[in-house]
Amino acid sequence: MTSRFSQSILLTIQGGGFLEIQGSLESKKLFLILGRDNFTKEDPFTNRLIDHLVDRQQTVLWYESAAKNTQRLLNVKFPARLPKPIRWFLKVGWVLMHPRRWKFLFGVKEKIPFRCGSLRALLRFLGPQREIFLLTRSANGRVASLIADEAGVQKIVCLGSDLTKRPR
Repeated sequence: MTSRFSQSILLTIQGGGFLEIQGSLESKKLFLILGRDNFTKEDPFTNRLIDHLVDRQQTVLWYESAAKNTQRLLNVKFPARLPKPIRWFLKVGWVLMHPRRWKFLFGVKEKIPFRCGSLRALLRFLGPQREIFLLTRSANGRVASLIADEAGVQKIVCLGSDLTKRPR
């Protein structure tokens, strides 16, 4: 499935990451979706949500961390007719060409404090003058709830979050 997002920005905030935009980045109201392993843009629920917001002329942003993006790109399916060692060699070759991704090769999980720092940096990048709504899932719901007040987030929608655990 091709991305429905019209623009992509590579962010160099803490830990890197990618911000994809549907709509105008000049908008005063932004809906920021924080991606997770099991909360992808290809998910039917996510697509309906994005379509609903875009149909109402809202700007939707999809943020994907560098670690998650690297893991997603490494899971690209090569034709099954290629021997497994060749498929592995192609994936390793792709990553070797991108040294900034090396640290994410072995499924490095970003800890909650690191994610908090990345989200703070992203929200600073977007600016305090905006009305920002966070749509999150799982650990990113915890991250959003930990920094929402200090970052001036208007609303948080946590889908399947456990907000009772302490940050690690």
